[in-house]
Amino acid sequence: MSDSTITSYNIESAAALHNNPNRVSQLPFRDTFLLLLWPSWVGKSTIMRELPETKYIWPYTTRELRPGETDKKHVSSEEYDNLLSQWKILFSNDLYEVRYGTPLAPVLDAQRDWKVPILDFPLDKVTSFSQSVRRIIDMNFLCVYLFPPDMATWIQRMQTDGRMNESRLSAGKAELTDLVQSTEPHPLIDISLVSHTGKIDDLVSSVRQIIQKLRT
Repeated sequence: MSDSTITSYNIESAAALHNNPNRVSQLPFRDTFLLLLWPSWVGKSTIMRELPETKYIWPYTTRELRPGETDKKHVSSEEYDNLLSQWKILFSNDLYEVRYGTPLAPVLDAQRDWKVPILDFPLDKVTSFSQSVRRIIDMNFLCVYLFPPDMATWIQRMQTDGRMNESRLSAGKAELTDLVQSTEPHPLIDISLVSHTGKIDDLVSSVRQIIQKLRT
């Protein structure tokens, strides 16, 4: 299947397939971690800013922060090792010689404040992430996959945002193609939504409705 044949129809069909809405009402509000899944650039950052019911879980990183970057916390490699040894990092991810760690403290803060911890995350790492987190804290995971409206629009969005690179493009294409061609629901995806151009408010509203269906 080529880029041009992954159309809005294909995406809508895939989103309908990869859905398990009945699971949402089975999950408890206070002990559920909401993961917004890839591919890149489908509006995840905007959604997270618009959901007061949630708490964004900022990561530690050994990479120096870019100018104006406020959604991560830089630590040295030594500090990072200390955090790991003290079990203060729920999940550690090495990427391009940089380490990123999901911290424990803000997740506990979210539970205390009756907010749902939220994180944008790649689909292919959900299993290892959930296993790592559960070694430290008992959590449920609600995985919401955000589809772009079609492949061409997704590529255009990345180009406009300046985030286009070959590895990101190749991985995203492969993931979307697999989901579109699948004939069985993906076992890790609970809810699928489509990020239509110019309708981010509708997407925010849909995610909010999902959160409100969690069992209190």
